[in-house]
Amino acid sequence: MLRSMTGFGRCLVENDYTTQQWEVKSVNSRHLDLKWRLPLSVRSLEPRLEKVVRRYASRGRVDVSLVLQYAPGNVPAMRFDMVQAAAMIDNLQALASTRGESYVPDFNALLQIPSLWGDSGEELDEEMALCLEEGLALALEDWNEARSAEGRALATDMHSRILRMEEWTGLIAERAPNIKEERANALRERLSEALAQNGQELEEGRFLQEAVILGRPSGRERRAYAAQHAPVAAARPAPNRRRRRAQARLYAAGVLPRDQHLRQQTARRAAVAHGG
Repeated sequence: MLRSMTGFGRCLVENDYTTQQWEVKSVNSRHLDLKWRLPLSVRSLEPRLEKVVRRYASRGRVDVSLVLQYAPGNVPAMRFDMVQAAAMIDNLQALASTRGESYVPDFNALLQIPSLWGDSGEELDEEMALCLEEGLALALEDWNEARSAEGRALATDMHSRILRMEEWTGLIAERAPNIKEERANALRERLSEALAQNGQELEEGRFLQEAVILGRPSGRERRAYAAQHAPVAAARPAPNRRRRRAQARLYAAGVLPRDQHLRQQTARRAAVAHGG
């Protein structure tokens, strides 16, 4: 099944003791990278909760957050660092004395200092741990469903694109035999118009000869091709040699006329070959 790497899931679980609100978000990543935002009272369960996540996810950056509310009378005890808090207040009082100012501690401000608060160290009971695992599993199922829905949408889009590409390739294959002839006719018409302005007519043999010459790749194209296909290009004949071979085939077929210049050139080559 095709699934997107991005997704979002949530779950709300309520019972007589707690209210859990789980949220799971993910983005693409090569490996599984978990980021937790858990209350202090349940951070000791992170290794167990990670095993639950790994049953549903194998890669990606996954952010898991939990908002946990306790029913009255079931709030777990918290650890408060009284020594650190007292030292902070004493230092503030000393600072106020050096400045000759009065200082009245604001104990409510201590609630905003996370370093003074922590888990009491007591382990949660097994029933509470299982309830948290079930809530996380429900959120992960909702997250996977969102990923699957997006994956189905991506699959539909990819399938439609492939169908369009098949349609285009079919049209190209159908048009390909005519494209060569159309381009040749267009080039023939342009040359005929250019020659007609000077009172000349286009000879078919000359036209084919020029087409062979114009069909050669440019120097930049040959260098780019050689850089990409050096072994193959080294085994092929040079562009000038290819042109001469193409002209020879046209001469042999009687398509191109042998003018006086070519006859003289052939005669000179024959004389050199026989030592004359």
